[in-house]
Amino acid sequence: MSRGNAPVTYIPKFAYVANLASNNVSAFTIDAASGGLTAVAGAPFAAGSGPFGVVTDPAGKFVYVTNGESNNVSAYTVNAGTGALTPVSGSPFAVGSGVQLGTPAVDPSGRFLYVPAFDSNLVFAYQIDATSGALAAITSSPFPAVNEPVSANVDPTGRFLYVANEGGAVSGVCDPSVNPCGLSAYTVDALSGALTQVTGSPFPAGPEPSTVVVDPSGRFAYVANQASNTTFEFAIDAATGALTQTGATTPPPPSSGVGAAVEPSGRFAYITDAVNNKVAAYSIDATTGTLTQITRGFDVLVCSSRPFRAVCLCGESRGRHYGVYAGPCER
Repeated sequence: MSRGNAPVTYIPKFAYVANLASNNVSAFTIDAASGGLTAVAGAPFAAGSGPFGVVTDPAGKFVYVTNGESNNVSAYTVNAGTGALTPVSGSPFAVGSGVQLGTPAVDPSGRFLYVPAFDSNLVFAYQIDATSGALAAITSSPFPAVNEPVSANVDPTGRFLYVANEGGAVSGVCDPSVNPCGLSAYTVDALSGALTQVTGSPFPAGPEPSTVVVDPSGRFAYVANQASNTTFEFAIDAATGALTQTGATTPPPPSSGVGAAVEPSGRFAYITDAVNNKVAAYSIDATTGTLTQITRGFDVLVCSSRPFRAVCLCGESRGRHYGVYAGPCER
């Protein structure tokens, strides 16, 4: 692909949802004009036990699902025309014995997959075969995190990885002096994908950081914190990856931020509200990264008493696990 100054418009074609209770993955085509979803023929596709998080590679060739109860990662190739999923040879790929897996991340080059394991306080790292999508453990993997790493995100340059650590014995509120949580930050080796902790990591992000996202410019990070009902705002040091907190946004109570997303233009952020079953929308200041609330009026249809970590269709809580549970939901 040649370099140039022409703007690039990203138009997603397919959406995938990890269904925690039914052990499969829903797949949808996305209407480019309306954003409407239509189920892919053959969906849902079988996964492992307790699928928790789902991520695609940047090219849209492969889908990876972390299975929280069977301790492995299901890998699929994507049919470019239909969005249908076919298991990769060797899938599912074992992660470890008795580990509970969180939300994974793929780096922008599509070469590395990072999987947080929140009961073992580790981040597992894999190389992705560019042809087959198969996974191979990176040398020195797994890498240490702190208490209950549950969500991972790689910055747009591929140089830094950020992991939200919920902390606490059973996803309870962590005491930083006893059970440090916060946000772990790593530099990513461009050749091997290996991780090195950034100086100052972990960075405080409230008592129960649930999700971390990085904006498309790579200058700001946002952490949804469900215990303090706050979204923490950080500036990212472009040279080191270190974080400096710049603010904290609290929506009107009652609320509990468990999931976060920034849309591709970087102008808006969305936070899921676990109490009101809504999605709160914010504008992003292009200079400071500060969030300003637009509305909390987006209703989300929830199939159980608690919603979900990601901005998805519906969900449930299984003890300390938040995951997408079915879709579309029935009233």
